[in-house]
Amino acid sequence: MEEDDPEKEKKIPNAMKSAAAIMAADILVLLGFIFLLFGIAKFLTGFFGIEGIGEGAVGMALLIIGFLIIMRSRMKIKFATMPLERTGAAPPSSEAPSESYR
Repeated sequence: MEEDDPEKEKKIPNAMKSAAAIMAADILVLLGFIFLLFGIAKFLTGFFGIEGIGEGAVGMALLIIGFLIIMRSRMKIKFATMPLERTGAAPPSSEAPSESYR
């Protein structure tokens, strides 16, 4: 039977605390980013004096950034799935090893 490892039991709560701290930090960063975007939108609306221009500009910038991220990730996937170049060597045999290997 498997014995309980006290070190393993200590690591699990630490990992959960770490995951909770990372999630809390992610939420705070997301909220900070949202407030920053609202602030930029309000500033642009006040600067240009046209109602809604700031929200439109920030939305357009986010769409462009999102589009670029999607295109970049698709390029990485495309390059990752491309077959490797052949070196001219013969392909490995699919036959079972002969008796000479034993």
